[in-house]
Amino acid sequence: IAGKLNLENNKIINKYFIDKNIILTGELSSKEVARQLSELDLYLHLPPTHSENIWTGSSTKSGTLAAAMGMGLPIIGSCGELMDDFLNKKNGYWLEHLTEENLRKAIVFLMENEALRKELGAGALAAYQRELAWDKIAAKYLKLF
Repeated sequence: IAGKLNLENNKIINKYFIDKNIILTGELSSKEVARQLSELDLYLHLPPTHSENIWTGSSTKSGTLAAAMGMGLPIIGSCGELMDDFLNKKNGYWLEHLTEENLRKAIVFLMENEALRKELGAGALAAYQRELAWDKIAAKYLKLF
């Protein structure tokens, strides 16, 4: 798990999932993030659950979420006000309520369901190519001017 974890997410991970298959890395360089992502079976995107009464949700404003999508990884994330419109059940497993129990169940469910992981990974890659590839971003940016 790369990056800084807020206290709530850190407690969930330590309580349920720390074992030989999970590594907490702290912050990493872009090159190291890509290397680490290439080793994953599943990507968890755990943004802060709320900030000043706004349920943030998963957003590709997070560079690592966009990178995980671009690598075709199946994603578990959370719904919220900042969640991108194109994130849906075809490209990720999005939790309406990010709780310890919901997160645990989602991880176990996807780890036991290889076909769904592959389907969600393919959906994530397709969404990335349609919405987030550099040529798409550049075209959207140029339309602003």
